[in-house]
Amino acid sequence: MVETNRTLIVQMLDKDMIDLIEKLTTTIIHIQKEIGMGVTNVVNLITTNPTDIGQEGSAIENAKCNDFLKIVHTNAQSILGHILEIQLMLEEQKIDILCISETWLYPYISDTFIHIPEYNIYREDHGRGGGVCLYIRNYLKVTELKFGIEKQEGVEDKWVSVQHRKFPSIIVGCVYRHPKAAVTSFNYISDVFKEVILRNKPIFIYGDFNDDLLKKENKLGKLIKNLRFDQIVDKPTRITSTSASLIDLVITNSKYMIRKSEVTPSSIADHENILTLLNVRKPKRQTIFKTFRCLKNYFQETLCSLLMNNVHILNQILSTDNVSKQVEVLTNVFTSCVDMCAPVVTREVTRPPAPWISDTIKETIMVRDNVKKKLKNQRENTQLRETHKELKKKVNSMLTDSRRQYYKQEFKNAKGDMAATWKITNNMLFNRINSDTNKLNCDTKDDLQRKAEEFNEFFAEVGRKTFEKTQEELHNRMPLETDPIIPHSRVDSFKPRPVDCNTVILVIKDLKETNAFGSDVWGCTNKSQLQRVQKLQNFAARVAVGNVRKFEHVTPHLKELEWLKIRDQYTLDMCTMLFA
Repeated sequence: MVETNRTLIVQMLDKDMIDLIEKLTTTIIHIQKEIGMGVTNVVNLITTNPTDIGQEGSAIENAKCNDFLKIVHTNAQSILGHILEIQLMLEEQKIDILCISETWLYPYISDTFIHIPEYNIYREDHGRGGGVCLYIRNYLKVTELKFGIEKQEGVEDKWVSVQHRKFPSIIVGCVYRHPKAAVTSFNYISDVFKEVILRNKPIFIYGDFNDDLLKKENKLGKLIKNLRFDQIVDKPTRITSTSASLIDLVITNSKYMIRKSEVTPSSIADHENILTLLNVRKPKRQTIFKTFRCLKNYFQETLCSLLMNNVHILNQILSTDNVSKQVEVLTNVFTSCVDMCAPVVTREVTRPPAPWISDTIKETIMVRDNVKKKLKNQRENTQLRETHKELKKKVNSMLTDSRRQYYKQEFKNAKGDMAATWKITNNMLFNRINSDTNKLNCDTKDDLQRKAEEFNEFFAEVGRKTFEKTQEELHNRMPLETDPIIPHSRVDSFKPRPVDCNTVILVIKDLKETNAFGSDVWGCTNKSQLQRVQKLQNFAARVAVGNVRKFEHVTPHLKELEWLKIRDQYTLDMCTMLFA
């Protein structure tokens, strides 16, 4: 009753009277703190049992130890007029963060009039018809975020960084866009979203954007798609007797953290509430599996003998002129034989081997990690922070030097063996590429399916547009007498010829065992490809020699390693092929 009367008075009085009431209220609250309880606590003591108070305290302690955050968005249409309903909703639903649009607060209205116990308030005021605020539990670590972007009329937004326990922090934003805001307001929203993305944290944006996503033409939907965000709400959030629209949204870049989301009815305004339950615990790395053929027990002679045992099946190729049947017979026989020699296996991908990490480096890494643990509990210890920085530099330096020495020794041991040299080069260069491509496996199944569909659609469109453009040019082009006539006899006369099993076996026996960069691929290379390979060889020589300056000429080091330049190797191999 006291809260209701105070709300009505605030709505009726002017600024001067509000300042006077504010001073009186501050004095009353000071007295209440001296006593040890507030007005709300006094009312609760009258209407509740002592055991209920103990249960409420234990519920708060359980919430502190929980891994989840409950975030709700509602459209209040005046906080002062619905402060009791908001307080009841916070207590009953045990909400951790409440985002409110259309607060209708003025800057001269103090937080005292909208204070709710155990919650801190963060607000951006506009007056009647706008404004946003966030009620956040007082045990959560909160940092207000500000961006150097000029405010746009028609949009109010508030951004905070929230950390629960020692889990990674997340960014929560509350945005309200006025129904009659200019089109340029979307440019401001886009700029703010881009600034938030640069923080490289999980982002959760709640708000009333007044742009119906159920309509085909909406600018906000395109903005969300271009910035690679996800919009969670899929049901109308504002339902009237004549319309239903989806204007209250939840936008995020970390959809995997949302364990539950639902639209619930609201008793405050004609907008529905949006509830989300977030799991803020850092997810474990998903297990990555790789499927490949195991060549451990593969031998060329074994494969040939298996093919010889299936000669009676391969002879079926000669008994039919159907190309599809011939290909099917050959494929089935060859696949079954290869499966016996080199079966397909699926294994878990572990970290790549790092033989250059010695025991000394491991001990230094352990010391660095222990200092880092101490630093988490003693963040103000500057000496410990400097020690941690020095240990980090030392570990990185030791890893770099040890890796360089390891590969230098490997190149010396493989001197004269071109196949082994290229194998070492591949391992040295592509470990970094493989570590980057493993990040793609963190995508969900839906994301991978969507990317595959977009990829296929892109190339399908390229082929169709190319064909249409070609046909259009051919149609518009007038044939000339000097145009050459392209014969089609080769294409028309092409027919596949049957091959006997002995020919297949001879081809398999003539296959080269090495995968080195040799003369078998020089025939399809050009000048630009040779230059690329030369750059790769120069890089490998710099790594093998070590301590080479950036602009130092690499030719002396190639002579030291007794490596031919790629152009000379190309000439040597071609001469060998011609005169051998």
